[in-house]
Amino acid sequence: MKIIPKYQLALVGYPLTHSFSKSYFKSKFIAMGIYSFIKYYNFPTNNPSKIAEIQKYFPNLIGMNVTMPYKKEILKYIDKVEGMAKEIKNVNTVVITEKEKIGFNTDYIGLYHSLIKLLKKNKCSSALILGTGASSLTTQLVLQRFFNCNNIIFASRTPTKSNHINYSEINLKEFELIVNTTPVGMFPDTELLPPIPTEQLNESHYVLDLIYNPPETKLLRLAKRQGAKTLNGLTMLIWQAEYAWKIWTKFYPTLR
Repeated sequence: MKIIPKYQLALVGYPLTHSFSKSYFKSKFIAMGIYSFIKYYNFPTNNPSKIAEIQKYFPNLIGMNVTMPYKKEILKYIDKVEGMAKEIKNVNTVVITEKEKIGFNTDYIGLYHSLIKLLKKNKCSSALILGTGASSLTTQLVLQRFFNCNNIIFASRTPTKSNHINYSEINLKEFELIVNTTPVGMFPDTELLPPIPTEQLNESHYVLDLIYNPPETKLLRLAKRQGAKTLNGLTMLIWQAEYAWKIWTKFYPTLR
């Protein structure tokens, strides 16, 4: 007979072959001495409607992490949002209680600490964000709120807004910071590269790639070779995960 742990957590997204979250939390739970009664699972699905059925698979589910492409989609399946998720309008952390499902955003914490580590200052003159998904909007808010950066342009294959440009229009000389929020270059397609003129990168640039698997994407490798300051997504992963844990244990204090 299969033993169901007292507490269950899950990562929802697709694909999840790149994710370190499961191994990260397993190591954390073992170190804390609580692995006997709490487990963390991957729940990969390319069918959004399956999210509504997740508790059929995990009956003792107390929370979820949500990754691409469902950070906005998850709003359909929860009862309310709290904190910065209200403003960002996307959710990467969910608490499940007997009464309701509550969504939070902890990505912004991870992004803030990543940018502090990369920039080593509290300001940024201009930024190019690759992609227009949920993480790109969180990046925009963090840059505006905490780094006094209002010159922000999004690169998109299908520009739809005044602050969107096509990849073919990019001139990297116009930007101090480049942030890749797309999955291009992520495991297993590690030799893929966002279609930007990397030959324009130099020592005046900062490049943040939110991908953490592989530890150094082709984009970061080329940027570093040309003198740019670079950082991958591992710092963001750790900070957002720890803040998610802080939220879950607020609702379930016996886990502390």
